[in-house]
Amino acid sequence: MCVCVCVCVTVVWGSATAAVTMISLVGLLAVAIIPAMAHHAFYNHLLHFLVTVAIATLTGDALLHLLPHVSLESISLIRYETKCLATAKKLTESQLNLPHGTKN
Repeated sequence: MCVCVCVCVTVVWGSATAAVTMISLVGLLAVAIIPAMAHHAFYNHLLHFLVTVAIATLTGDALLHLLPHVSLESISLIRYETKCLATAKKLTESQLNLPHGTKN
């Protein structure tokens, strides 16, 4: 049983390392090719495309990281804080003897 688990762990780590290495090499290949293409006609189009892909990737990554934080608990916390602020405002208005909704 232990040998099988060790082999499976080795295969998983080996596959993950190979995948990360391949993805990193593709990025390095793109960095190496772009200066060589500086005098080609579609150089500007390629740069615009790569910048667009970078922005879309970063935006998607940020959304995927932030979406789990938006849950019912956080929404109810925001509602609770809003109610607390409204109550504090009413208390302040009543303590200063201001009519409701006026500013001091």
